[in-house]
Amino acid sequence: MIQRILEQEKAITQVLAADRSTRHLVPTWQDIDVLDSVSKALGPLLDFTDALSSENYVTVSCLKPTLHLFKSELLQGKDEDSDLTKTIKRSILDYMNTKYSDLEVQEMINMATILDPRFRTQYMSQEEILVIKARVVREVEFLSVMPRYAGSATPVTTAESTKEAQSASKKQKKSLGSFFKKPAAEMTSLSEAEKIEAELNNYLHGPLADGESNPLMWWKVHEGNFPNISRLVKKYLCIPATSTPSERVFSAAGNVVTCQRSLLKPATVNMLVFLTKNLKV
Repeated sequence: MIQRILEQEKAITQVLAADRSTRHLVPTWQDIDVLDSVSKALGPLLDFTDALSSENYVTVSCLKPTLHLFKSELLQGKDEDSDLTKTIKRSILDYMNTKYSDLEVQEMINMATILDPRFRTQYMSQEEILVIKARVVREVEFLSVMPRYAGSATPVTTAESTKEAQSASKKQKKSLGSFFKKPAAEMTSLSEAEKIEAELNNYLHGPLADGESNPLMWWKVHEGNFPNISRLVKKYLCIPATSTPSERVFSAAGNVVTCQRSLLKPATVNMLVFLTKNLKV
């Protein structure tokens, strides 16, 4: 809105000045200076706000790189900035530092960032890397003792188990390469935590993915190489970076429950909102 006002300043001034009843609304040079200062402070944040408010791609892992960019470049005071612009930038930085000062929030953001193959440990200090690596090992160990698909596993019937036993009992013909295959004795001697840590180190020392690539597609391709770490991806990379997606759900619910449809049961509202957000017509 401010950008449109600055672009159309001359036209707005002429229209307001042409009518005696609106002549007092003509913006003064002080008003233009204030609008220009606000625009210079908030303008660079517009594109990032729109991008982080999306729900069609991963956003939470971009928070730490974005905050780093804000602190190091976009919200740093420049020589050509007015005093008001510098004050606004400092206020925004103070707000962001306060908003993300909670240790649990910081660890969650770090976990999401390290699981994104585009960033990994690029924006972390050595202390943060050590803490997050230890947390990754703990969480993967916890997930390893749980069923991969908790609550969705179906009991194997007698016929299925019999069929699997028969197929396993069949003698497999050895290939020529099997005679030269050596068991990985060094891996079997490692503990579960050491195996997870070795897998994590292999992942962290790999090349960074392209900045425009989809991290979910990357993990789909490389899930077999990092089977333990990939389980954490499904837990963290689905988190939205902002509350905008939930606010969109509230708006959808407001369109479903109207004055003409105020007697809907809660279960019906849940189903209608779910279909509204997920059904592609």
